[in-house]
Amino acid sequence: MKRARLFLACSLLLLFCGILAVLDADEPMRRWRTRFGGVLTGTWDRSLDEPDGSLIRIRSQSNVYRVRVNDLIPEDRWYVLNQRITSNGESGKTSESTAPPPNASLQPQPLPSGTEDLTAPIPDIDSEWGISTSRQGETETISTDSSLDAEFVPLPESPETSESDTEESLKTGADEPPPPPPTVPGTEPGERRVYKIEGISYPFRWCPAGTFTMGSPKNEQGRSDNEPQHEVTLTKGFWILETEVTQEMWTSLFDWNPSWFSKTGTGAPRVKNVETGSLPIEQATWEETALFCQALQKASGWHIALPTEAQWEYACRAGTETAYSFGPVINPEDANYDDSEPGNVAQRRRAVRNPYPAAGFPPNGWGIHDMHGNVAEWCRDRYGVLDEKPVTDPVGSDMGNTRVFRGGAWFLDASCCRSAYRYGIDPDTRAYYLGFRIVIEP
Repeated sequence: MKRARLFLACSLLLLFCGILAVLDADEPMRRWRTRFGGVLTGTWDRSLDEPDGSLIRIRSQSNVYRVRVNDLIPEDRWYVLNQRITSNGESGKTSESTAPPPNASLQPQPLPSGTEDLTAPIPDIDSEWGISTSRQGETETISTDSSLDAEFVPLPESPETSESDTEESLKTGADEPPPPPPTVPGTEPGERRVYKIEGISYPFRWCPAGTFTMGSPKNEQGRSDNEPQHEVTLTKGFWILETEVTQEMWTSLFDWNPSWFSKTGTGAPRVKNVETGSLPIEQATWEETALFCQALQKASGWHIALPTEAQWEYACRAGTETAYSFGPVINPEDANYDDSEPGNVAQRRRAVRNPYPAAGFPPNGWGIHDMHGNVAEWCRDRYGVLDEKPVTDPVGSDMGNTRVFRGGAWFLDASCCRSAYRYGIDPDTRAYYLGFRIVIEP
């Protein structure tokens, strides 16, 4: 009798699943992302939508999730609205309430161009670097390191930088003729031009064409085997953003902010008394940096992209060959990084603080700030093995899904801040110490 009941229950369950499959046959399995970082993979079950359209249900392989339409990132929100219009036989007609948000139609695409698929396998475990990754069927989680419960640590005053020097470095030349467009090359390394896009100032520094030694010597302290020295020639100069992309820059283009250290992020209590606009963007995935580049390119008309790994190291070194652009060693006065001793947990908890506002530390020889520490930075390239052969205009590996990040961070130790340090992670990764900067290629 029990077996018969069990058989009947299983049969009814299979029948129910079959009916659901039929009902959902016209809806594709897709990844749904919220502006808070959550990622779900499943089908949209329209039969369970709220009457007012404010909530939709996403059916994964194991559960059904209620999602607010307004909490979806712009392109997913517009997908829902557009599908509703199409299903009502009103394709091509958009009312004011269903018009796409600015830049909502911009899908993350390869940089600078191409047809590759950005869909990457999602890791089963977090990496040893404390990185939080998107996972199927879960809301994004961030480290609960108790050291982050402390008050936000403000940027220490630098004895080498006077208030007048700071004001001078932030001048945008409002009373001067506008600078030539970035399609016009610079005349010397480190030449500065400030452009206003969507009301926000973007300071760039010129990096001329040249040849340099990429990688690290075998006797460099903290070196890894993935940093072989080799000669790299860059045949074209480029403009690189003087700082990391800030939250102010991001929110001038989007109505959502992925950052942990933001007014709407998980770390909001820590920054309640902080002006977050000058803080670097963090927790943006590689795919979302592509979205930013496309939005800024549309607003400016210029070719904007992430730097290649070679461009990044070339700009970081600024003509130097030492472990750091300022010499063979690093000190807390030079950059924002974890300066605790390896294995000293108590000291590490005191050292781990937060990112500082962009340009908080002295620049390198070409006037570029925060290439060592503060937040690590995405690069355009796929991560791959480098060899010792000379190369010209390298663009990274043509295989694999992982992407390169560079530059160390407030969360990482001194060895990760070296000019040659490199690491590869999944493009879906979010980390509260991982940001990016951009380049303009004439």
